[in-house]
Amino acid sequence: MSVSAIQMSVLYISLAMLASPATAQIPGCTGDAPRAGRQILHCNGGFTIELEQGADFHFRNPPGTNAPASAEVNSGAVLINHPATTRKRPELQILTPQAVASVRGTTFIVDIANARTSVFVVDGTVEVARRVASTVVILHRGDGVDVDAGTGPLQRKHWQPNRVAALLARFGR
Repeated sequence: MSVSAIQMSVLYISLAMLASPATAQIPGCTGDAPRAGRQILHCNGGFTIELEQGADFHFRNPPGTNAPASAEVNSGAVLINHPATTRKRPELQILTPQAVASVRGTTFIVDIANARTSVFVVDGTVEVARRVASTVVILHRGDGVDVDAGTGPLQRKHWQPNRVAALLARFGR
């Protein structure tokens, strides 16, 4: 484990804690009232994260900062909108049990279910790597990848419209 990872303070967020904007006390983020079972967080740096009901999610904020640098998602799905509106915006990493998605200037969905992480890019570019191997794949608009606990190469695929529609429907889109 690197020194920076050890120094990271972890802030756990549960949907129960985010029941209303008044109770959403997340450094660097504010939460909207839940809509249709989903919670939307607006964070410093101009990005938003939409949590599916029941998603197991928490931020990692570097000490002394007021903006999340990474987030862990252990189950459920999250939609991340991290627009590229400024060169100063830091990269955001989404860590799951099977994968690491590194992003800047994109909208994408991370879905964890049945010991598999699926990453789909709505717009932009996302780099996805296994947590335990150096295998990397670059995803662009319409691409997705399913990452299991194995160590083999990751397979970038252009997802079928029915799979995309089902995933986006979980976020009311």
